[in-house]
Amino acid sequence: MCEKYQTAESEDKLLDDFVKSHPFPSYKAIDQLLNNSIKNGDSFAMDLIAEFGQLNYKMMKLMYENRNDTKIINDCASAILKKGGSQALNMNLYTINRVCCYLCAKSKKKYTEYEQLLIAYINKDISRLIDVSYI
Repeated sequence: MCEKYQTAESEDKLLDDFVKSHPFPSYKAIDQLLNNSIKNGDSFAMDLIAEFGQLNYKMMKLMYENRNDTKIINDCASAILKKGGSQALNMNLYTINRVCCYLCAKSKKKYTEYEQLLIAYINKDISRLIDVSYI
């Protein structure tokens, strides 16, 4: 842990503040972000865009905005799994990672390297709440 973030609560506050001040981008903006990545030679972005769609966008947005709500996370994960399986869920969690990196890079606030890492891995924060027995 970085000296500034001595507790999980202080890291949680950083993430809560980030989510509040950086709304989840529009469907069109994320589609463009992924397509630009493909144009720049990022072949993994093809896997991400293959699992990206209107329903999954809505689920990703809900998970991002409610990253600490176990019921919402599991309801969204269940919807994605039912439609596209574990591949779809994994790719959508990676897309949230890409979105967070994008939002962090575009932010007016300059984050430390450690803060950027925490923000980039909000998807890991979300995935730890997924209960496969619930789904």
